[in-house]
Amino acid sequence: MGGKEGPDIRDLLKIDEFLHSALELDQALCRILTALTAGEGFGFNRALLLLRKGEYFEGEKWIGPVSHEDAARIWEELERKKITLQEMLEQCGEKRENVLSKKAKEIKIHYEKLQGYLERKVRIGEPEFFSEILGTREFAFLPLIGRENCTGIILADNIYSGKKIEEIDVNMLEFYGAIAGAVIERALLYTELRKEKERYEQAYRKMKELQESTRRVERLAALGEATAMIAHELRNPLVIIGGYTDYIMKKLEPGEKLQEKLKVIKRTVRRLELALMNLSGYLKDVSPGYRSLPLSSVIQDTLLILGPEMEKMEIEVEKEIPEGLTVWGDPELLRHVFLNLLKNAVEACGRGGRIRIWCEERENEFVVSVDDSGPGVKREDVEEIFKPFFSRKSSGLGLGLSIVKKIVDAHGGRIEVKESPLGGASFQVYLPKGGEDEENIAR
Repeated sequence: MGGKEGPDIRDLLKIDEFLHSALELDQALCRILTALTAGEGFGFNRALLLLRKGEYFEGEKWIGPVSHEDAARIWEELERKKITLQEMLEQCGEKRENVLSKKAKEIKIHYEKLQGYLERKVRIGEPEFFSEILGTREFAFLPLIGRENCTGIILADNIYSGKKIEEIDVNMLEFYGAIAGAVIERALLYTELRKEKERYEQAYRKMKELQESTRRVERLAALGEATAMIAHELRNPLVIIGGYTDYIMKKLEPGEKLQEKLKVIKRTVRRLELALMNLSGYLKDVSPGYRSLPLSSVIQDTLLILGPEMEKMEIEVEKEIPEGLTVWGDPELLRHVFLNLLKNAVEACGRGGRIRIWCEERENEFVVSVDDSGPGVKREDVEEIFKPFFSRKSSGLGLGLSIVKKIVDAHGGRIEVKESPLGGASFQVYLPKGGEDEENIAR
């Protein structure tokens, strides 16, 4: 601005206090330049700041009007609003892009070109090559010296007011340069410390992830030992139940109603045997027995097993699975997938809830979705829900969905969880169409 004789020592001390309260580099630079251009500060029309980056000084900020008209408008507005220097400094940090800001980023000068000028001394009109950048020969060149090195350069001018830079301005600028140099040096150190802190925090997070991964492996090892014992204790009774079921079925006449009940028992026994096999062999690869099979029968078998429980809990079930759709996979393993998803849906929606299971045909795959009216899956749990031992339930090992994902992956498919139109969760299983060979699915 024009007409200001510049700050006295008391003004500089107040400015110094504001500058040192800025820790962020961008805010510190903004305050340094604002104090130079404000009427209560040095009153320059414009101020350009270049920072030392390696072997170059690069333009960082340039504030001030972009034309005589712009200058008149800004000065009139500041006069009318009676904005104080303190208010201006407090507002620093707000992003304000203009022509000068963009032009500053284009300036890049090798430090050798400034040899002999980088000392604690304010120069007027030197180095001369800056006059081409600034558009005026009358400017103040102010090196910003830290404890040892020059951290930056300030160029200030009165291109619009035409006010001469007086000797008193030079003396106060040299004092101000020492203050600004120290502020920038501290802000740069703060920035480096913050980056170092972020690096340590990132390393700490990685360490915690590694520790969690190690604990997971240890739990899997312990689980392997425990399930081996459990499987041994349960396998024999299941074999006996299955054997007697087969024996009774053979004794019955074909078509007797009891035959259907016994088939449910047989499928349930097979499912329990499969669950034991999957649990005890969780760390081993799943090896499906691939064949082409009707998708509707796999899902119907699953609904038949859970039918009594759903009926007891008065759960409304909608099924939209077209006939004639065939998938390539293992029927027992796929029944395990949909049984697990449907059991979770039953638990989620509770008594009087709604479950919808539907299928949509795509170009090379089917998507089978199990939707429920329960509370849904929390956003922060979406990435974790298929990991071993993750569970929000008060009981259980948290292996159900991880086993489901492993089976689906082994079939060359994928599983996703989304929000359901019913208000709860929607677990969507993508499976290849029937007719593909096992080698392609394995890939």
